[in-house]
Amino acid sequence: MIRTLLASTLAVVVSFGAASAATLSFAPTPLPFLSPDATLISGTLVNNVTASEGGVRLSPWANDSGPFSSVAGEAQYTFGALSSFFSLVWGSPDSYNTLTFFDDNGQVDQVLGNQILGYTAGGNVPKSLVTIITDAAFNRVVFSSVNGDGSPRAAFEWARVTNVAPVPLPAGALLLLGGLGALGALRRRKSV
Repeated sequence: MIRTLLASTLAVVVSFGAASAATLSFAPTPLPFLSPDATLISGTLVNNVTASEGGVRLSPWANDSGPFSSVAGEAQYTFGALSSFFSLVWGSPDSYNTLTFFDDNGQVDQVLGNQILGYTAGGNVPKSLVTIITDAAFNRVVFSSVNGDGSPRAAFEWARVTNVAPVPLPAGALLLLGGLGALGALRRRKSV
């Protein structure tokens, strides 16, 4: 009985980690601040510039009022701890803009530009802070702006990258493990 209970409990705990679906929310555009430096770049990255350049990059801030970054190709941000929270001001999302989330074992989630609320083919989306919460923890995010053939494409513009809220072990899992330990101790005590 204990083995069956332990096996079914383990299956439930594993199933929580297996699912992956990002939740997106939107808030009014916040005050600007500098984004961190990307840790790996493939293509062309401009970081913390303050002006749009026609046909290449468009500031996500009203009236070019703050620093932003843009990539044609890929730019990667690596973080010191696992997290499930990520936010940015995403300027004019396009169908070829992709955010891909990874942990040490590989890809755990992905958000496409055309999934952004209010997306239209011209990228005319109200400027807002996009918060992404994933079911699976990640420690690396890749910004990608490429054509269907994999060649770099301008542009993917963003600002105010924030990655906080390390992933804690859920309190319910600790309670569950404690309860299983107590059941095992009771079972062992009865058999002695």
